[in-house]
Amino acid sequence: KDLYERALIVLVADHGESLGDHGEFDHGIFLYQSTQRIPLMLKLPYGERGGASVERQVGLVDVLPTVLELVGLPVPDNIAGVSLLAEDVDPERPLYAEALYARGHLGWSELTSLIGPRYQFIKAPKPELYDLLEDPEQQNNLIQAERRVASEMRAELEQIEKPWEPRDDVDPETLERMAALGYVSTEIAPGDGPLPDPKDRVESLYLLKEANRKFHENEFEGAADDLRRLLEIEPRMVDAMELLARSYQHSGRPEEAVRVYQQALSVTQEKRN
Repeated sequence: KDLYERALIVLVADHGESLGDHGEFDHGIFLYQSTQRIPLMLKLPYGERGGASVERQVGLVDVLPTVLELVGLPVPDNIAGVSLLAEDVDPERPLYAEALYARGHLGWSELTSLIGPRYQFIKAPKPELYDLLEDPEQQNNLIQAERRVASEMRAELEQIEKPWEPRDDVDPETLERMAALGYVSTEIAPGDGPLPDPKDRVESLYLLKEANRKFHENEFEGAADDLRRLLEIEPRMVDAMELLARSYQHSGRPEEAVRVYQQALSVTQEKRN
């Protein structure tokens, strides 16, 4: 329809993939740069500013105000983003990130993070600080060596983050649409005491990955073996229970599947009581 020249096109990813970095094989658990750095490209109408780039750090929150500005609509005052076209922007402006999946689905601690142009601070049971310029692969935790930087970034982060709460207010239509995309599973109530740090559960992540691989390759008995081992380590991991029950179903063991489903239901009901 001859729309390309006058079209505004935004090409962006919602996250990266760890591919084994720090023991994570996909995304959703950790907040390291392997999942936080993403492609973001814009084609403006008629090739305006073609080949230009924005040198300062930007985030997904900046896409909305950019598009609104480009199409001539007002930008609300209460949004966190800043247009990519804006010139008077603090080059030290940090970006916020959070990973809540481990808290809601695995029974581990959530993670939140503040990412600046040089340092990234990750709030966790065992907090982390990395120099992204000197250590882009994030192998050297500077939390003890750079206490002042860590303290300042923690204080700023705590002004932004909100306490984790399970979501019980999602309407059925939205749940159905998200489930069709594979984004819904059951949230669990945390156990007693402090929650584990996800980076201390890398072995569990590996077992869950292997079990998923075997299940999707129709190796149901092998998947069940891995999941039973996993549940010995993580007895409240409902995602593992659900996959184990499905493995039993496909293995012709319906009574065991029902038992595991009942166990998963018992754990999930705790958060509602």
